[in-house]
Amino acid sequence: MILLTDVYYRDQGGLAAGIVLNSWDSNDFTNRYSAWCSPVADYEPGSFFKRELPCLLQLIAQVPMSFDLIVVDGHVWLHEGKPGLGAHLHQALGAAYPIIGIAKSAFARTDQTVAVCRGTSQRPLYVSSIGIPVETAMSGLLEMVGAHRKPDALTAVDHWSRSDLALQIARDTGKMRDV
Repeated sequence: MILLTDVYYRDQGGLAAGIVLNSWDSNDFTNRYSAWCSPVADYEPGSFFKRELPCLLQLIAQVPMSFDLIVVDGHVWLHEGKPGLGAHLHQALGAAYPIIGIAKSAFARTDQTVAVCRGTSQRPLYVSSIGIPVETAMSGLLEMVGAHRKPDALTAVDHWSRSDLALQIARDTGKMRDV
């Protein structure tokens, strides 16, 4: 089981969203979760984790399903081994789960990040990991359903994080709920 996550910011807070997949090649998006997080830290270059980590921790603590690893929309490692969002999440969770970072843009050249082109796309996604070999993370990304650069499941969690329904559920309950 794989927990895909994303965070979207609005109205002085952030909406953390998650989708739990049974496997890399699953296209079942019925296990969707969201959590409202307010306030969020201001954007700080190179310290993205300060903004997203509290939201992701709130989401993860409330997901009732078990999962084996977590995918974040971002980097695990930045330049020269500096920890990114994924590495900070790994540490905050006591290294309980492998973390895979999938980013749409490169932060800096590093031997800990692999550029992966899917399908016929010439634009890569950037994969990094902790607690799991980056080659395994790369293979998982390539197995994901979708004909485009970004797999369908990553697009789905992005859309869920921006969804008015997810926001309303999270605000009404003060936490998340599956839909």
